[in-house]
Amino acid sequence: FQLNKSNTVSNKKILITGATGFLGRNLITKLLNQNTSFTIIALVRDKEQAKLLLPKKIQIFDEDDLEMGKLSFGNIDVLLHLGFSRPHKGHMEIAQSLAFTGKIFRRAITNQVGNIINISSQGVYGQNCLPPWHEEKTKAAPNTPYSSAKYSTEIMLTEISHQHKQIHATSLRLAGIVGGAKGLVNIDLVSKFVQNVKNEKNIKVIGGMQEIERLDIRDAVVGIISLLKTPSHNWKSVYNLGSNKPIKLLDLAQEIIKIGKIYKVDNPSKIDFEEKEIDLKFGMDSTLFINDTGWKPEYSIQDTIHSLFNYDY
Repeated sequence: FQLNKSNTVSNKKILITGATGFLGRNLITKLLNQNTSFTIIALVRDKEQAKLLLPKKIQIFDEDDLEMGKLSFGNIDVLLHLGFSRPHKGHMEIAQSLAFTGKIFRRAITNQVGNIINISSQGVYGQNCLPPWHEEKTKAAPNTPYSSAKYSTEIMLTEISHQHKQIHATSLRLAGIVGGAKGLVNIDLVSKFVQNVKNEKNIKVIGGMQEIERLDIRDAVVGIISLLKTPSHNWKSVYNLGSNKPIKLLDLAQEIIKIGKIYKVDNPSKIDFEEKEIDLKFGMDSTLFINDTGWKPEYSIQDTIHSLFNYDY
């Protein structure tokens, strides 16, 4: 890291937005368990809830604190922007998240925060091009309000880094993350399928040839930490962060039912299959991120499924 015009390896202050979310909570736990040199500061919506969810050693601020000047950006070395509405929350919350992103980036620029990591989404690629998608070869073509908003955050950050050469910034196009870990919200397809099997219900599959990509939460967390440990002047403007292993929907359902039998479900689930041609494929090439950070995914989709069966929803 190049911080305050010098290379330093200790006592870096990292401000994390969205700290009480699925990714934020597990990232903070991993950072603390690894005894990294970061002092972690959390910017959250609900400070009282955050005090219940986050470790006591974390400094917690909310947006009121930000407006009142209680949160000083002048000492922040890294802004890690995780806080953004999920796609299922609706258009209004997505718009509010985009506005907040602009405000937090502007505050970071004004206070000369040297390093910014923005969490984006694989959704920015849309469905115009067949996977695997590559950061430098595949053009973004977002086709939903959520993915369009995420692409807008990337454009904001790219413009910032072009105008302010002292700021090192990158956006991570993250695959869908899932796994049996604290903060899991049961909205992802994989966790829903596992929950069906745990409840001895069948899995409904329409089409089945759709290809999806999921990244284990444990791999996502280690990936971000690997980026934090990579000298920021070497960061590319955009990275893909995924498993590099898409899976067909029907194969996923079959794998979940197979693994479910290990957990002695009394009435094993079956697949309710409806044949339909659905042209939907996801899949990113994460080679650039792997080469620049030394990270590689360690957990297979089977490992992720096991973690979900072992997790108490």
